[in-house]
Formats: sequence, C-alpha cells, structure tokens
Amino acid sequence: MICLKCDNEIFEEKEITSDQEYSGKTLAITFLTMVCTNCGFKQLTDEQADELYKKTKEKYYAEEI
Repeated sequence: MICLKCDNEIFEEKEITSDQEYSGKTLAITFLTMVCTNCGFKQLTDEQADELYKKTKEKYYAEEI
C-alpha cells in the first residue's frame, strides 16, 4: 500500500469513528482503517471496506427496528 498523498509505504491499523451515509441516514460507525505514519491519510483495504459496509448496514437496520 502506498499513501495517495505522500507516497509513504508505512501504515498503521487504527480504529476510528466516522459518519457514514446509508439510505439517506447518517450513522456514526467505528471501524478499522489504515493510517499513513507520515501524513495521517486514511485508506481502507478491501477487507476493511467490506467490514465498514457490513457494520453500516447492520447499524442502519438495528436503528430502524
């Protein structure tokens, strides 16, 4: 993985909380992402993106019930 902002190749996996939109609703989701150790740019792996989608969808339906 290469940082899209600074071309650094060293990342750390960190847990963050970010607002995600699903079906017109904004939800605060906590998930793992890769963070550039040089500039702090956040970038998801394919697996992390899949997990973020799953968590967002689950939270949306949990709140709708």
